[in-house]
Amino acid sequence: MNAGQVLLPDPGPAPMPEAAIVTGSHAHVAHPLGGHARVALRDGLHLAWAPMLLQRRALLVLFAGAEADAGVATTLSREGLRRLIADIQSIDAQLGEML
Repeated sequence: MNAGQVLLPDPGPAPMPEAAIVTGSHAHVAHPLGGHARVALRDGLHLAWAPMLLQRRALLVLFAGAEADAGVATTLSREGLRRLIADIQSIDAQLGEML
């Protein structure tokens, strides 16, 4: 099975992480499925998408930072897209309460 098509149960709105540690050009964050990840830290996000009509899904490609030449691609159903939008709205609301 293509990893981009694995469907996980909806965990609800995106919770605020307990902590994120930024060290230079990397961040250490809790992974939503458990454990931790060390990820490259970039400023900004670019999004490209295309409809996958036969599969009834959307192909999303996220590019981090202005100089990024490689992105991360995934496919989402319309319901998955709505969950992503709800997560982003939840992050916005939580951040708004802090600022």
